[in-house]
Order: sequence, then structure tokens, then C-alpha cells
Amino acid sequence: MLLRFDFYAFLLKPIVVIIVIVIWSMSLGWKKIWGDFLARSNILNSLTRHLHTISLSNYTSIIASLPHLRRHNFIPSIYEL
Repeated sequence: MLLRFDFYAFLLKPIVVIIVIVIWSMSLGWKKIWGDFLARSNILNSLTRHLHTISLSNYTSIIASLPHLRRHNFIPSIYEL
């Protein structure tokens, strides 16, 4: 009998196990350990800084494109709503 190899199950099981371990450890009161690790490794600061610059650039590009979109009637005016 030939066994089928399920590649997606092979990849998902370790990911699910890691997520369960992290949630379980945080529920036991290890939030301080995870928080200290993230603060010391500076991952959280760099990630939030990166996301903040992305969101600001997206907002400025959206605001800059609003008159162009209104001109082509992609955005309805208040009276059309």
C-alpha cells in the first residue's frame, strides 16, 4: 500500500504547535518574558516604526490622489449618495 505524503499537513502541524505553545505560555503568566524578549531584541520597535512609515506614506498618496479620483467620478459626491 502506497502512503500519500500530505505536504500542507506537514507544514501546518509545526506552525500550529508553535502558536499553541506561545498562547499557552502567555496564559500561564509568561507575558513578561515575551514582552522583555521583544523589547530587548528591538523587533517590536522596528516593526511599529516600519508600519508607521508605511501607513503615513499610504495616507499621503491616497490624499494626493483624491482630486484625481473625484475628477474621473470614482468617488461619488455627497449629493450623489
